[in-house]
Amino acid sequence: MIRANRTTRAYLLVTVTLTPLALASEPSTSASESLSNRVAELVEGLNADRAAERRQAEDSLYELAMGPSGSGEAVLNALPPTNDRMPPSVRSGIQRIRRRVELTLAERAAEATRVTLNAEKMPLAQVLRAVGEQTGNQLAESSGRNSPRMLNRVTLRLENEPFWPAIDKIMDAARTNIYPYGGGSELSVVQREDSQSDRFGRAAYSGPFRFETLRVVATRGVRTPTEASLDVDIEIAWEPRLQPIALSQPMDEVRVVAKSGAPLSVRQPERSIDVEVTPGTQAIEITLPLILPSRSAVAIASLRGKIDALVPGRQADFRFEAVGATDRPIRQQQGDATVSLERFKRNGPVWELHMRLKMDQAGDAFASHRGWVFQNLSYLTDADGARIEHAGFETILQSANEVGLVYLFDLSDLEALSAAGDPPSDPRRLTWVYRTPVSIVSLPVEYQLGEVLLP
Repeated sequence: MIRANRTTRAYLLVTVTLTPLALASEPSTSASESLSNRVAELVEGLNADRAAERRQAEDSLYELAMGPSGSGEAVLNALPPTNDRMPPSVRSGIQRIRRRVELTLAERAAEATRVTLNAEKMPLAQVLRAVGEQTGNQLAESSGRNSPRMLNRVTLRLENEPFWPAIDKIMDAARTNIYPYGGGSELSVVQREDSQSDRFGRAAYSGPFRFETLRVVATRGVRTPTEASLDVDIEIAWEPRLQPIALSQPMDEVRVVAKSGAPLSVRQPERSIDVEVTPGTQAIEITLPLILPSRSAVAIASLRGKIDALVPGRQADFRFEAVGATDRPIRQQQGDATVSLERFKRNGPVWELHMRLKMDQAGDAFASHRGWVFQNLSYLTDADGARIEHAGFETILQSANEVGLVYLFDLSDLEALSAAGDPPSDPRRLTWVYRTPVSIVSLPVEYQLGEVLLP
């Protein structure tokens, strides 16, 4: 039996809204309440008098999150945010549990999702919906000149097929193609040109990533014969649910072998090709620079590499009520992320909300060229729950693991109501909501591409 002190009950009445990266459907209300009650019971156990009972409660929370029911996101949802008022054993226990679950979920996210389909002349739109429901990756038929016909029919059987091989087979069956630069969060499906070959068989697959050789360009200098190069262009695509921040290809991780068995050397092996991912895209192109081989080399037999993908973990909402109620910074932590509300004050015609986001084990996620943090949602809500969007922001701090921003809000309408005697309209009583990934994970991804003829 797990015993707990009464002091643990006061902070269990906090709710946190999460935006899951994952794929499971929402549990029923009764199941959700039952899970929340079980989590609350185990959290109380983190303050038990005996260390063995505290460890038992922590292990039980992890087992509950990682069980066959797939309730990891729901358990994280039910855990209370840590704060300085908690008993140290409870605060540290919650932090350890969050970290363990976050890492396990990140490892699972690095695996390909699966598709099962039994289609007999099924409309393409119906097939796309089925894939989205099974994988959490949304696909949409593109509008405009390249829109695939709604009458496209698919006859195909797939059994627990990884996402990208399944997509390639579906696109081939429907004579359509993927356009990964549509600007949204989904993959755009477009009509295939007659000159394009089948997708399946052209690419290499590694977990949630797809690698394809697009072109090979050989250059020989006429005036300067030593100016000779062989450039291999590769497209790297990913499941849309991942939303990576950046991809890096260290050139010393690239191995190329000619059909004759001779190795082909890379140019500048000390270099790393680093690409920032533009929001709304699901693929990038990189160029691998090689040393041009002799004319006896007619083809590349294999090209192996390993990229590093910087991927955000679970998204979470941080909620700060009565933003102007205190002059001291207020901090909340979930996972590796700590969000601080520094102050909320009026400055001339606008209100300034000063905040900081700190990320433990951030790697280079906060490098000055990384733009992901500026895409995070930040807004206020009034007493009725209506959203008030910010009018812009300024960056006041950027270090290796922390960023500081000032969000600007035009609250003139609320101020007018407050001046007229409506206390709920006081801007200081607003709630601030900030949504951010609570962890950043670096995923190593190995790939191997097959034979490519040389020009």
